[in-house]
Amino acid sequence: MRRKKSENGGFTLLEVMVAMTIMGIVVTTALELLATSMHSASASKEFARASILGKREFELLLNRDKMFKNEDWPAGGELEDGYQWDVTITPYSKYEDEEESFPLKVYLCVLRVRWESGKRTKSVEFKAFKTVPKSGTEVVVTK
Repeated sequence: MRRKKSENGGFTLLEVMVAMTIMGIVVTTALELLATSMHSASASKEFARASILGKREFELLLNRDKMFKNEDWPAGGELEDGYQWDVTITPYSKYEDEEESFPLKVYLCVLRVRWESGKRTKSVEFKAFKTVPKSGTEVVVTK
């Protein structure tokens, strides 16, 4: 016995199920990629904001020559949008025997910016050296 071909050229149930499975996998993968990229964009925005605020505060701190001469610097404080900062400033001396003849005091300055992101605390750190004339010395800058 021969079967008659159906005049409706439709798909079988198996073909429809396979197509739906493939579509489900593609849509799920696309949604996961979207969620990951949104999370990465948010983390990048937080880091960029912390970097901008920290750099601004660090530049203000490093330009306070009088504060360095008196060795009177702040411990930290609040920034905008819930960011906090703290600073550690320590005299830097790599070669102690040359320290007396060198007319400048050298300080290692480390500024950390912290913020809460979800349940985690994140941070970014800036480091720089600051030089100030020793008391009783005069530094002449020539061009």
